[in-house]
Amino acid sequence: MKRRTKLLFLAIDVMSMVAALFIAFWLRFESFTQHSHYQMGVQMLVFSIPVSVFILWWVGLYNRTIAFTSIPDLIAVFQAATLATMAKMGFIYFQWLGFSRAVLVADWLLNMAFIGFARVAPRLLLLLAEEPWVRWALPGALGGSGKRVLIFGAGRAGESVVRELRQSETLGITPVGFIDDDRAKQGQIIQGLKVLGTRHDLAQVAERYEVQEVIIALSAASGQTVREIARDCRAAGLRVKTVPGLADLLAGRPARLQVRDVEISDLLRRPPVRLDLDSIAAYVKGKRVLVTGAGGSIGSELCRQLLPFGPGALFLLGQGENSIYQIHQDLRQRPEAAGVQLVPVIANIQDGARLQQVFAERRPQIVFHAAAHKHVPLMEDHPCEAVKNNVLGTLNLLRAAREHPPERFVMISTDKAVRPTSVMGATKRVAEMLLQIEARRGAAASPMGAPEAGSAGATDAHQPPTRFAAVRFGNVLGSRGSVIPLFMKQIERGEAITITHPDMVRYFMTIPEASQLVIQAGALGAGGEIFLLDMGEPVRILDLAEDLIRLAGLEPGKDVRIEFSGTRPGEKLHEELLTAVEESSATRIEKIFVARSEALDAAAVTAAVDRLIADARRGDDAAVLAGLRALVPAFRRESEGTARPAEKTGESVTAAAGGGARPAGE
Repeated sequence: MKRRTKLLFLAIDVMSMVAALFIAFWLRFESFTQHSHYQMGVQMLVFSIPVSVFILWWVGLYNRTIAFTSIPDLIAVFQAATLATMAKMGFIYFQWLGFSRAVLVADWLLNMAFIGFARVAPRLLLLLAEEPWVRWALPGALGGSGKRVLIFGAGRAGESVVRELRQSETLGITPVGFIDDDRAKQGQIIQGLKVLGTRHDLAQVAERYEVQEVIIALSAASGQTVREIARDCRAAGLRVKTVPGLADLLAGRPARLQVRDVEISDLLRRPPVRLDLDSIAAYVKGKRVLVTGAGGSIGSELCRQLLPFGPGALFLLGQGENSIYQIHQDLRQRPEAAGVQLVPVIANIQDGARLQQVFAERRPQIVFHAAAHKHVPLMEDHPCEAVKNNVLGTLNLLRAAREHPPERFVMISTDKAVRPTSVMGATKRVAEMLLQIEARRGAAASPMGAPEAGSAGATDAHQPPTRFAAVRFGNVLGSRGSVIPLFMKQIERGEAITITHPDMVRYFMTIPEASQLVIQAGALGAGGEIFLLDMGEPVRILDLAEDLIRLAGLEPGKDVRIEFSGTRPGEKLHEELLTAVEESSATRIEKIFVARSEALDAAAVTAAVDRLIADARRGDDAAVLAGLRALVPAFRRESEGTARPAEKTGESVTAAAGGGARPAGE
């Protein structure tokens, strides 16, 4: 309550106290003219007014939002009036006044009525102002000048939104009622606002109550539900906003329930994966954790998600000094960082000697390998660089992990590694193979070789206790270079959105989802498993583009053109999560599955990787492509045709698996 508002209600309260006492005398004696009555009344007022004002302040009535008085406020009025009456009784007793008990009771009741009504009246006026007939008869006379909104969802999230809006008066937003598809809630009053109908009544309710915007307050709703509601709102000519999804709220983002524009991630929203938080905390808490690619979109989110589990130290490894500096500063400012040693480490994973130094000095107990070249078209033009970063970089990390074994090693992979049509996908499949070989290698021989050579064929009798795992998932919304930021920039510039093919579909997940899966895989991994997420149904890129255009308040084809440019080098229309010889099975974590790949001929893979790295160092693109085909027989670039060799071992360096998948941890 502002200072001038406090003074106004202080004056109203004082006048209410005077009026209450006068009326109480009149009700008891039918007059206030007798000298004795007048004298007693003045004595009582001189005592009671300062005491009553102090009590009203003490119970907090001058620190409340008057426009939204509720039951707790009226209870405070009752408490204040009762305490003031008890003080008056004490005054009467010690002053030996012949005061009528009926006057005292009437004064108590009237004070509650007058002071309580003064608090309720502004809210009654606000509710009255929402009635269409009042707005027609007295336009603008009763306030309501802010933007008028409907809250879609009459549950706890909707109630919280109303409370937030009322506490943030500067937003200029006036909630006028709720919309909810639950028939049982129709007509209910929540926070003084009525449930006015279902989504089918949106247009009628919006016209009647002059609504301009709808706030979707369904934190547990699926992406399909949000998409349908947004479509209905647009059909009624209403702008749409939303609140964070349940996954964000459970993860503690944001601190307050914030109303924001609907984003594309809301339209793809899925029920959050129920993580085994105890198992994650058990292996992360107090440990030294190294994250490669910590400055990237996935690596940086991994670091943020790891902080609440209390690692002892978090090493932020990356080649780009600016991105590492930024994530270091971001993490330092978070309350969860208290007690966590945050250490920036500038290093290139292609530099094996540097990685050996980092592992020797820092002794990480957990490694998350997120560093990679991931841009498909760029890697088509630079296959040698893709091999040096994605294959040699992974190999260097595995060697460093063998010399200085961590407890766990988790690598991020991609669905593009499955029957790859791109250089990037093929290099990530080779990285998966290297990780699986390292996980399965025997005590007598090591397929990875000496760390200093560049050859993968030396031996090592030491068997590290490291538990290896890889995580394979689809496209990540909002990551650097992904399709969403590109589309948004094209819309902002008024350009046509460019899509390669109308039938192209992709699996999508959010950055927090991807990071949570990676962290959970660290708890599940036992021996080189590849973990997958049930990503739901794939999404057509064309549908995604149309949704983005509509979220910008525009119409596809009318305000923003969509053009088809043809598939780019390395792209395929449909992504897969399993190869032809892989099988998947459930883990103990809902929606997370484990794939078991074919058995690998370690010696053959070792020799082929040696040649591949040597060719990449020489800059021989043709030899690198041939080497990738030898290692991954399913690899066939789209520009070379669609025919694929069978995934078998006769013509390749791999050997078919003898069995299927098994649950992680067995």
